[in-house]
Amino acid sequence: MIYLLLAAAIFAVDFYTKTKIEITPQKDFPRQLAGGHVELQPLHNKGLAGGKLKNKPWAATLISGIAFVCCALYALTRFFRKGDMLEKTALAMICGGAAGNFFDRLGRGYVVDFISFPSAKLKQIKKYVYNLADLFIFLGGALLLIRELFRKD
Repeated sequence: MIYLLLAAAIFAVDFYTKTKIEITPQKDFPRQLAGGHVELQPLHNKGLAGGKLKNKPWAATLISGIAFVCCALYALTRFFRKGDMLEKTALAMICGGAAGNFFDRLGRGYVVDFISFPSAKLKQIKKYVYNLADLFIFLGGALLLIRELFRKD
């Protein structure tokens, strides 16, 4: 049950931050944080990561929905088993983030991205704009990778 609550909390925080960004006047952006290492600047992404399928938002919504449903169904098969807290936590993060982006696409017709890292050393991180859902999906994926690397079967 705790993992369902974690996924729901991630969804709620993501929804809140996106809504807050949307209602903030455009003149208040860009906003620099952490000494300029983080920048807040709203971006409406009708496609998938990096703007892929931006000219086919229905396809992006369909793919996002399928990914969310598959993740949620798999996670539900794991949440109610004993043990493996790391896997369950990671899946809750991924599901909460996937739900946030999917429901953004359904409700707004686009995903609200607003976090960038202009001083990142890696070009692949520097060139994209993210939201909290994206960061939780990444963090959950990283936790699953770590789990697999150090798993003892």
